[in-house]
Amino acid sequence: MAITAGDFSPTDLQEAILKADQMWSDDMTRADFEANVDVLNAIRGEQNANVSILEESEKDRQVKITWVNNCDAVVEACSVDDCDIAGAEAGTDTQTYGIDGCIRYRFTVDEMDQRTNSISFGETVAKNFLRADKALSDNVAQASIAKIEAALGVNTVTTGVGTFNAGTGDTDIAAADWNERIFAYFYRVALMNKMPNPFLLSGQTLFDDRFLALMKEGNGEGKGDAKLFRSMRQYYDLFNIDTANTPDFKSYMINRGSMAFASKNYYGATPTRYKTQDRYSIASRNIAGMRFDVYYTNRCVGNTIKHDFMLKAHYDYFVNPIGCDANRTGFLSFNKI
Repeated sequence: MAITAGDFSPTDLQEAILKADQMWSDDMTRADFEANVDVLNAIRGEQNANVSILEESEKDRQVKITWVNNCDAVVEACSVDDCDIAGAEAGTDTQTYGIDGCIRYRFTVDEMDQRTNSISFGETVAKNFLRADKALSDNVAQASIAKIEAALGVNTVTTGVGTFNAGTGDTDIAAADWNERIFAYFYRVALMNKMPNPFLLSGQTLFDDRFLALMKEGNGEGKGDAKLFRSMRQYYDLFNIDTANTPDFKSYMINRGSMAFASKNYYGATPTRYKTQDRYSIASRNIAGMRFDVYYTNRCVGNTIKHDFMLKAHYDYFVNPIGCDANRTGFLSFNKI
C-alpha cells in the first residue's frame, strides 16, 4: 500500500488492518502472532456473572457485575407472625468496580527504513499491530494466575492423598498420586468444600495422562480411566500456569462463577484527532471482544519522518465477593511435590 509521506491517515489505517487480517488468515503467518491465552479462555468459559460496562464517553468507566449467590440457604424456626415474611435478597448481588489493569506496547516506524527494504510501510504497521496484540494478550492472560493465587481458600479435607499447607495455601500431593485415581479425591474435596460446580485448571500436570486415557477409551480396559478423567471439567494451559508457579506444578480447582473478566476501551474504531495525536481502537485477534486503544503521532527527525504508535489494554479480573465465609472462596490449589 502507498502511504502519504509524513502521515498515517484513516485510509492508511484501514488498509493496514486489512493487511493484518490477511496475515492472520494465513496459517503459517498466524502462528507467529498467536498468544497463549488458554487460561483466560477457561475463566471466560466458566464465567456466569453478568458483566456490563457503565458507558460514559472518554471517561473512566466502571464495570457492573451481577454475581450469582452460591452460599447456603438460611433456614429458621417458624414464627407466629405470618405477616413478617421478608427475607434477604435472593439469588444475585450487583457490585460496581473500576477497571484498573492497564498495559501498553509501543513501536516506531521510520519512513527512511521503508525506502531501503522490500516491506511496505503498511505491512510493517500491520505486523507490529499483530505483534502488539500477541504481547498484550499474553500479558493479560498471565495476570490471571496472581489473581487466583490471591483468592485461594482453605481445603477442609484432612484425609486422603492431599495435605493442606497453611503456609502456602496449597494442598500438597505426592507426584506418584497424580493419575486417574486422583479424581475420586478431587470429587470428595469439591463436595466437602461445598463447590457444587467445580472445574480443574492445570498446566502440564495430568495433561499426558488425560490424553493417553482418552485415546485408550475405545479399548475395553481403558474405559474406566477415561471415565475418571471425564468426571470433572478440565482446562490446560501449557504456557502460563507452570511458568507463573515455577518451581511448583500447580492445579487449581475453581467453582464456576467465582471469577469474572472484563475489558474496556476509551476510543472508537474511527480515528479522532487530539492536537498532534490520532486516537482510536482496534480489535484483538487473540482475545474475543477485547479492543486496544491506539495512540498515533509522527515527528520529523533529521532527514526522516518517524511514526510513533502506542497500544493500550485496559482490563481486570474480579473475584466473586459473595463469600460464605473467609475460608470458602471458590478457589483451591493443589501442588504436585
